[in-house]
Amino acid sequence: MSASSSSRVEPEAPSFPVSAAAASKPEASAQAAGDAAASPSADQLARLEDKLARIEEKLARSEAQILRMEDRIEHNTGVTGVLASQESVDRVYARLRLLPGFPSLIVAAILAGVVAAALIALVQRFGLTG
Repeated sequence: MSASSSSRVEPEAPSFPVSAAAASKPEASAQAAGDAAASPSADQLARLEDKLARIEEKLARSEAQILRMEDRIEHNTGVTGVLASQESVDRVYARLRLLPGFPSLIVAAILAGVVAAALIALVQRFGLTG
């Protein structure tokens, strides 16, 4: 390694111009010089605090929206529970029990096919056309 690559350069804080009123006062210029050295980190901290405040506001709005949605869901669940009371569900099941079952539907389909085939055979045999 060369000597130039091993030497490290430390960054320097930028110096900011001091106003004329501050330059006329020796105490203020010393304080301004101290503030200028700490200013970049203070500015960065202030920006971070502002961002944090905005994020907290967004989080609070999101939480409020979630609470409103939970209230809506609870309300709609209550309405649905009232609409689908147990009595109405029992009436629907009673009507469904009166419907024919799967074996009955199969027998009806077979009978319909046999009757249709017999009618077609009769039409072809006797030539009953209109």
